[in-house]
Amino acid sequence: MSEIHLRKSVCNVQKQRGFYDEIPSAHIAPLINRLSLIMGVLQGGEMKYVAKIKELQDALEGMVLQFAYPSDNPPRISTGGLSALEYAFKVLGWPDPKLTPEYCCQYGRCKRVATCGTPTKKGYKRVCGEHFRKLNKQ
Repeated sequence: MSEIHLRKSVCNVQKQRGFYDEIPSAHIAPLINRLSLIMGVLQGGEMKYVAKIKELQDALEGMVLQFAYPSDNPPRISTGGLSALEYAFKVLGWPDPKLTPEYCCQYGRCKRVATCGTPTKKGYKRVCGEHFRKLNKQ
């Protein structure tokens, strides 16, 4: 978005709200400059920062999923009262506990947390410890 377009947008909003004459252009110029800078950062080569933030968020989520405390029926994870995990849950915007149906045992209607995986006749399955032992006896 160009500076001219931003300036026109700000002026249109001011006219619509009835305070166009009340704001001196000296106050509008810094706003236009800031908006131009922000738009340039987001549209230019600085998108790498947005990608880096996403990468860090994914890394944090992976660590939390590895170290959070799992519980069964329904599958969920919690912080267990650990301050580092509490902070990570807060940063990720997750409730404590967080339901994790995607980590449910894939054997029948089992509602336990899948803690391991094994190949089966129907493909690879993520299963709980009990069903892992059962499947590997067959």
